[in-house]
Amino acid sequence: MAAPARALGVALLLITPRVLADERFDHRGSLGLIVAGDYSGVDSIGLSVPKKDEGLRYVLDLGATRAIGYDGNEVLGMLSLGFDAPTLQPVDLGVAGGYRGYFGSGRIKTFVDLDLSAHALRLFTVGPRVGIGAQWEIASVLGVFFGLIGELGIGTVELRYSAQLTLGFQPRTYLLE
Repeated sequence: MAAPARALGVALLLITPRVLADERFDHRGSLGLIVAGDYSGVDSIGLSVPKKDEGLRYVLDLGATRAIGYDGNEVLGMLSLGFDAPTLQPVDLGVAGGYRGYFGSGRIKTFVDLDLSAHALRLFTVGPRVGIGAQWEIASVLGVFFGLIGELGIGTVELRYSAQLTLGFQPRTYLLE
């Protein structure tokens, strides 16, 4: 009984360095899921009416990514639900879509998001969403990221702007590669 266990242990020791050496972190060919939580500050300027949208929010993001090109950069789409920080009442529904470009190919890389976003519930606005951050690849199929995001939205009666801190994770699959 002890000999098979020893043989298995030796085999694992011999295989493990090879597996770790072949592990890649570039996202090339991957499909991913984004699950994130944000802390957001929102304010607005009323163009023809008093402002309607302001305050602190907790935001839940759920999205999907698809790697494009050789470098593993991604297109992404995301749905966001914002809750008023003191009351936890839903106050915002948002969608965003765009491009996430990565810098680096190792376990730790930085990224920039260039997106178009739209928000509804208290008011309807559309505009650019720009983010920067860093991602740590726990494994080739799972990364944890944090970032800073800024948004500007223009509506018919209001100009909305926000800044948020985000923390999330991105599980990935390489089934379509």
